[in-house]
Amino acid sequence: MRTIHAVLFLLTVMPGLLFAQDAKLDIGAGNDNLSPNKGSYKYTSVTGLFSVQMPSGCAKVRERSQGDENAALMMDDEDLGDAGGLITEVSCDRNGEKGEGCAVTSLINMTDGHGGPPGPDQVKERLLKVLNGFGAQVVSQRPIARVFEEEGLRAEGLEVRAAQPNGPGQLWLRGLVSGRNVYILAAWRIQGGLDDDPQYAAFFNSFTPLAP
Repeated sequence: MRTIHAVLFLLTVMPGLLFAQDAKLDIGAGNDNLSPNKGSYKYTSVTGLFSVQMPSGCAKVRERSQGDENAALMMDDEDLGDAGGLITEVSCDRNGEKGEGCAVTSLINMTDGHGGPPGPDQVKERLLKVLNGFGAQVVSQRPIARVFEEEGLRAEGLEVRAAQPNGPGQLWLRGLVSGRNVYILAAWRIQGGLDDDPQYAAFFNSFTPLAP
């Protein structure tokens, strides 16, 4: 697998307003999948090929795929290139509030644009889309790699912390590539304090890609 280190220090975005009402991303649109779980619980997306521990307050989860009616996804169908794959997004507005939540976007069966598997450039491009959508500024970034022995899979990518330019809002991103799939994890909180809630760390650390 090609190293992701090449994209380090390359993520920069223009200043903007985090979580503004006129932000480019409308993560709250789409159909709701209701769950009886009100505490933290494991969510598995068969279509998106992943499982993750959702924080409490995420009893209402939206799972939308490219082509669904009113599916305003973080990514668009140009992201799949010639792979003929699928984009799936799972998102939650925590406790029903627009200013706080989390999401996982999976881009299944991607290519690097030349028929090969996705790599650092594809991860960087998707992270930049989310950063620019929120209008957030990069605070820190680091490469990350994980081995999922039970699933027989490996993933590597980049973790990014970003902030509202003139406010307390925080954005936590993790982009991973595993085989021909790219996953973008995001958590946001307009009041800041993402690190004060251990359930967000559990959200990121519990993420597991699934074999098709």
